[in-house]
Amino acid sequence: MDLYNKYSTIFTCGFQQSIESKKGKSMSISAVGKQSTNNVPLAFNKKGVIINNGASSLIELKSLFEIKDIISCEAFKSELYKDTIEKIKKYDYIVLSGSSKHDAWDKRFEGQKKFIRETNKPIFGVCLGHQIIASAFNQENRVVHRFSDLKREWKEELLRKKSIAINFSFPYLADNFPSLKGRYLRFYHGYYVSSNLSNLRVLQTCKDEKTGEIYALFIQHKSRKVFSTQGHPEYIDREYNDISLGKDLVNAVFLEWFGSSNTLYK
Repeated sequence: MDLYNKYSTIFTCGFQQSIESKKGKSMSISAVGKQSTNNVPLAFNKKGVIINNGASSLIELKSLFEIKDIISCEAFKSELYKDTIEKIKKYDYIVLSGSSKHDAWDKRFEGQKKFIRETNKPIFGVCLGHQIIASAFNQENRVVHRFSDLKREWKEELLRKKSIAINFSFPYLADNFPSLKGRYLRFYHGYYVSSNLSNLRVLQTCKDEKTGEIYALFIQHKSRKVFSTQGHPEYIDREYNDISLGKDLVNAVFLEWFGSSNTLYK
């Protein structure tokens, strides 16, 4: 059985749930605004760990990735670095959380960036994690910027864009999972990543019509298992109530990483 046929029921089932929710057939009020993971399993049974960069959505991230273990970003300090690397060896992949408290250029993340550059572990970055990945592989240039550097009226308009439609395909998945396209991912932050990046493939960009600035919504390393998004797959957009999008997106990335017929990383 090929990978698409093996796992398509997971994606199709999840997408159908979101459609039925929109029609009012199975919508749970308590699920709105929170990640629902009960009916959409992860495609692969892999053990992950979350690097907590100060996330307010830690519970939702743990639920989305079905992860129990957390490591603080402070664990990458020079005096703790070797012990932290040793602890991480037992995990199959790593999730870098977001945060509203820090920016990617904070010195506390230097050890984490060093680890990102040196490890061969698969890494999934969210929000600030996305920004840390971008800056880790682009040391020569400042690729993470604040929206507050823009004119106030432009910043306010940008921040009102609370969700953006996914509009890309993974190279390996091609068009096998079109249900990801056109679905709205939660998108709300005060920083953005430039689309001009070294070592990273920009999968989708967003252009602000007033400023002309083009920033990266999704990125993927050109030769390593590193993927990140500026959006928040751990949350459900209240307007669209797509309760399975987060799991579907993670499953798509996992299929890239762990699928036995994987071609992108061979």
